[in-house]
Amino acid sequence: MKSSSSAPSRRNWRACLAGSVALALGGAGLLSAHPAQAAELNVSDAVFSWGINAESGAGAYAPGTCNFLSAGVSGDAGQSSPWSKEDAEAKKLFSPEEGNVKILRPTADGGTQPITWDNKCQTPEGERLNTWNGDKAKRSGNFVEISGGKGTIDPETNSGTIQWEGSFTLVYYSGYTYWSVSDPKLEVKNGKGKLTGTFSGYGTDMEDLSKWEKLNPVEGTIADFENNKVELDENGFTVTPDYEGIDSGQPDQNKEKDGWGSFPKSWVDYNVQTGQTQYWYTSGGAADPRKKPTEITVKYTAEEPEPQVDEETIKNTTKSTPSVSDKGLTVNVTGEGYGVLPKASTGRDANGVYVAIVDRKVKNSEIELSRPSARSAAVEKSSKEPVAVEYIPSSNIKDGKLDAQATAAADKLNKDTDYDTVVWVAHGNPNDDTVLHRSNINLTDEQKNSLFPAEEPKEPEAPEPQDPKEPETPDTPENGGDKPTDPKDPEANDPKDPEPQDPKDPEANEPEAPDTPDNDGDKPEDPEAKDPEAQDPTEPEAPENGDDKPTDPGAKEPGTKDPDVNEPGTPDNDGDKPKDPEAKDPEAKDPEGNEPDAKDPEEAPEAGENDKGKPDAKDPEDQKPGAEAPGADKPGTSGTSGSQDNGTKPSSSASGSLPRTGATGLAVGLAGIALLAVGGVAVIISGRRI
Repeated sequence: MKSSSSAPSRRNWRACLAGSVALALGGAGLLSAHPAQAAELNVSDAVFSWGINAESGAGAYAPGTCNFLSAGVSGDAGQSSPWSKEDAEAKKLFSPEEGNVKILRPTADGGTQPITWDNKCQTPEGERLNTWNGDKAKRSGNFVEISGGKGTIDPETNSGTIQWEGSFTLVYYSGYTYWSVSDPKLEVKNGKGKLTGTFSGYGTDMEDLSKWEKLNPVEGTIADFENNKVELDENGFTVTPDYEGIDSGQPDQNKEKDGWGSFPKSWVDYNVQTGQTQYWYTSGGAADPRKKPTEITVKYTAEEPEPQVDEETIKNTTKSTPSVSDKGLTVNVTGEGYGVLPKASTGRDANGVYVAIVDRKVKNSEIELSRPSARSAAVEKSSKEPVAVEYIPSSNIKDGKLDAQATAAADKLNKDTDYDTVVWVAHGNPNDDTVLHRSNINLTDEQKNSLFPAEEPKEPEAPEPQDPKEPETPDTPENGGDKPTDPKDPEANDPKDPEPQDPKDPEANEPEAPDTPDNDGDKPEDPEAKDPEAQDPTEPEAPENGDDKPTDPGAKEPGTKDPDVNEPGTPDNDGDKPKDPEAKDPEAKDPEGNEPDAKDPEEAPEAGENDKGKPDAKDPEDQKPGAEAPGADKPGTSGTSGSQDNGTKPSSSASGSLPRTGATGLAVGLAGIALLAVGGVAVIISGRRI
């Protein structure tokens, strides 16, 4: 056998300890009871049921008439008289059901049934209604039922509001007088309140039944709940409207009998016009016991309300703060009220929000979103797409507070574009229903300059170096060309001799003066003599830069005499001296634009030869009377003839020493110009001796 123990169980021990602590805290005043928090419940299908009073289902004093209810607002009968079945149908005076409204009556077995034209004046057992009271009274027990009431209630505080849509009509004396109540609304706070609605109908007078007029609708009180408290619970309530002790405001109200009272004053006042005044308060008549209101029953199923979007809180608390860093433009969005969100554009429940930076010109419904696959593809983005977008799941929104960021890189922004911050419900597209917040992004000048710094001026790019090209050597100096290139360069020198000038061209061949004196016995220069400074007409002129060296000036061709040897007729042997070598031929041209200096006669080639060793063509006009032909022999010449064979060419040694090139042509041209100058001087001297 197991032994028993008197020690308390572990569970009991913990319970005792907890109780002791609670007692100690309560005694110290650290624990206190808090009032219950209000917990509103939604009511979406409240059913309102009310029989008004016994008189509204009893027999009337006019023979064959009764009082009953009809669904909806009855039409215009046109007069104060009982309805016939035909008029009731034709003029839409009677209806057991309309919209949310039904007129029901009990059955003999305790059930309910709709009212009909035939049973409206019968008891549940089918007996005729009467005006008696007590045990012999015959009542129909009809009542109105209005469904579809909506509102909220708080059972903890007996407070709530429920609204119905629908109408019913109270018909007395089978149609002599009737009026309607529409759209009842219940408003209760802490168990007290009222039921209100709209009154409408037709006016008549029991003393003058010929009177008939349509009454203007008014807002009135159907029932008050000041004396009788409304006890709301999660399934409904039942309450009797105040009646006893209520003053109708009518002078004939009887207040002496026990239970005297009245319907709400606005109810009574309206019925003064309908002709039913005394039927709604104690007047001292036999019908007073049937005038008290019956219970109102409201049934519903209260449910926890669906969370509602707090649009005002979202609107008033959401802020977007921009900042700029090396990452680009960042907006920080904060706000409250994001615990309950509307449905996304897809119709599904929200699953967080999107925070994006969007072009201000793009409307909410125009914002385009790319699928992830499209965003990864190398395609050009639409200008309607956000430059930045971040998804914030619901799990990151704590206690309805949003704190999120979105960053757009500077290279995705345009300095000429204004941007907005947009917040909308995920997952779906933004539109006017799903966008929760939109505000302008206003940047300071400093932030703009940081995002879009001014571009520094770029230095012009230096041209790529190119291989220098050697300048083309002109054929003649007259065209202002550069001096000849290195004669030793085989590629720069033309191996061919320059083409001979046309002797018939007057511009190409200038007249030359004969080297022999005309009639004074002066001897011409030795055609073979050369000045040391004179350049061989077959050799190119030395370049100015001295890079290329000319041929050896000391080299002599065969048959060439020493320039130091005096020849008869020269200035060294007392012959006539030529004029100042500075004298210039007016027709001679300097290739540089200056007239060339006169050269020493000894630099000139043999008389009668041009720079190519051929006879110069003479212009007959240049010959003066008495002058001998330039090729004639003259006495005193030193073993040479004054004329040369036209086919004579420079010596082989000279022509073979250097190939004739464009540079050679230039040198020959320069020598020719010098020769012309010397020839001009000789012509002048010769002319003086004629």
